[in-house]
Amino acid sequence: MNKFINFNEYEHYNKKLEQKFMFDNIDCVTKNVYKINELCREICVRLRGKEYLLYSSNNFENRTKIVQNIIENTDLKEELNIINTCYCYLMQFSLPESLILFHPIFYELHDRLVFYYRAMNEKIYFKKYDMKIINVNKHNHCVNYVLKNFKTSELPSVLFFDSHSDTNTPVKSTVNSNNDSTDIGSVNIPIFSEYKKNNGLFWIVPESHCWSHTKRTIGIDKNLEMIYLNDVEIIKEKLDNYNNIILYSDFKKKKDKNININELIKVEYSLTDINSFKFFNNITNNYILNIDLDYFISYGCIDSQDILNNNFEEDNDDQTTSNIEEIDFAATKNILIKSKISNKLNNEIKSIRKHIDKFLIFINKLKDEGKIPKMIILCDSSRVNFSLIDSCMGSGDFLGNKGHTMTNEFLPKRYAFWLRNTLIEQIKVLFNEEYEIL
Repeated sequence: MNKFINFNEYEHYNKKLEQKFMFDNIDCVTKNVYKINELCREICVRLRGKEYLLYSSNNFENRTKIVQNIIENTDLKEELNIINTCYCYLMQFSLPESLILFHPIFYELHDRLVFYYRAMNEKIYFKKYDMKIINVNKHNHCVNYVLKNFKTSELPSVLFFDSHSDTNTPVKSTVNSNNDSTDIGSVNIPIFSEYKKNNGLFWIVPESHCWSHTKRTIGIDKNLEMIYLNDVEIIKEKLDNYNNIILYSDFKKKKDKNININELIKVEYSLTDINSFKFFNNITNNYILNIDLDYFISYGCIDSQDILNNNFEEDNDDQTTSNIEEIDFAATKNILIKSKISNKLNNEIKSIRKHIDKFLIFINKLKDEGKIPKMIILCDSSRVNFSLIDSCMGSGDFLGNKGHTMTNEFLPKRYAFWLRNTLIEQIKVLFNEEYEIL
């Protein structure tokens, strides 16, 4: 039954699940900060050494061959267990304290894990419901995984949790299932363009986003351009400080006329936050759960006041979430500043946990109605510094210019490893799942 969710009804988030990475907690032999730092540093150096050696042995090129080498010649479970050992040592303290003490290690762990993402995508899944788990650093890298795993003419519903719509037209107006596109914001258009029939794109934005909640029918033409087929339906109206309705650009443009509808891929496209979502009946039983971690906390070009004051460019509308703080770990040498930074981190973390809990309540409601994701996509959208298999650089639209070089660092790197890990662990428990590692 379509209805709004009562968020006072459940509470699913479990803080204990933050303490480990994929495997059981280990018995840590020390709580000495210096010894932990040295132990974890040694682990990270060894992991980086393995990555660099594998990369150099393939003459620093041919990413496909390198990934295949990882899949065929690496004991993935052993490598991930090593990462778990390091993470368990870091998580002996409260998360704010751990981040202050060991933030370089958290950064390094994220880089090292990114190296294994593509192998993990091939070799790890949830066993009970046969759910694919796809990990990417740039969201456009998920496109080929969808195309390869959903080979019928009909695409299931796509639940898209993200700070951004990712509805860019690719720089190249073709979809190649063997190569990733370079356009970071080109996700949904190339996916939907490959299916004769689909079951809707449901974009769920952070609660602090200022856009009115809306719905419309769009079309995708042969050039992978978005065509607007009807007027916008307003689900929940939001006004700026001048009493004007605030519309996201995809819903601001008027209906296109003189279009041959028969030549288009039609998509029912909605924008809501998690509270206003009312399309439960429209979600297919096996759906795609596509999550960008910047849904939970994100940097951006503008904030809510810019939007409320109509002080922004329409083509530069990446919105900062309201729960983000300015953090300078180097300043924690001063005990007073350290206390303030600890409080800021604590505020961010509490907010993220709250948003994850709401997310879990939402997914659990779908589960109770017999709707189970067939694929879970986790995109971290965070800076990658020293992984040879991937980087945070790509192209995108900026002020209307396609192909503009951009850095994909919307999620604060301090949370990249922890947030991805704790989210998938919460989902695992929600569905009573177990990892299967091939």
